[in-house]
Amino acid sequence: MKSKRVALVIPSALKSMSKDTVFSFIYAYSYLLNRMDDLPFTIEHLEIIAPAEFPIDACRNMAVAEVLDGNFDTTVWFDADQTFPKNMIFRLLNNPEPIVSGMYYLKAPPYYPIVFKETRDTDFLWFKPVVEYPGDDYFYADMIGMGCVKIDVKVFKEIAKTFTDKIEFFKYGVNPITIDVMEHETDDLKLKKAKLRQKYVIRDVSEDVYFWKQVREKTDYKIVIDPKIQCGHIGQLEITQTLFKNFYESKLDMVKSENPEEHKKIMELVCRAEAIKSAS
Repeated sequence: MKSKRVALVIPSALKSMSKDTVFSFIYAYSYLLNRMDDLPFTIEHLEIIAPAEFPIDACRNMAVAEVLDGNFDTTVWFDADQTFPKNMIFRLLNNPEPIVSGMYYLKAPPYYPIVFKETRDTDFLWFKPVVEYPGDDYFYADMIGMGCVKIDVKVFKEIAKTFTDKIEFFKYGVNPITIDVMEHETDDLKLKKAKLRQKYVIRDVSEDVYFWKQVREKTDYKIVIDPKIQCGHIGQLEITQTLFKNFYESKLDMVKSENPEEHKKIMELVCRAEAIKSAS
């Protein structure tokens, strides 16, 4: 049986995390230790990597540097403001796909999944949240967060080959919506802010967008979503799949009763995901 070096990566740029995050991670870690004999490979070395650099893009880049320097085979990434099901680490490692992610949701309404598909509804490339997805089947995504994902190290190595100067996996970016606002928005305040963002290169897009863009453009690897791994996202509330679905369905029901034509238009534009295979 093949042996692997596994890194559990918890970027800690803010140098703190919720006790609920800590407890759920400990449960998931303990579950893995008790089930390691059931994995399709032997874990030769298991290490927790928690760099504390700031900002978060530097923190994530340091984590990848440690992973590459330590000759690891695969990584599982966590975020410090989430909760995890106890079988999360085991389930991710048990999946042979190079990139596999669980699901979690935006902290504020409309609480949509942080799972996206590419869209060209505007003049630039952007993303739509996948709000309808097969609850028991794997499906593909084009962009996700980094909060509960397994990434084999060969993905990072493939990207690294393409750099001719410095190697940079994660980097904050400028929101392309800024460009759209400048071209189409009439609201003076929004236009003013958009111009300031462009003039001063205000980086307001999270660092993981840059990474997943590289995965799409520089590799042939796909992001597989396992909807049976449901994580919480801790804000003022713990955002879960149930809260998202209740909010989403109630909003749709309200629109349907008040304006059936508007409801029909919304449903035509809804971003859906198709099943790959059963997430058994």
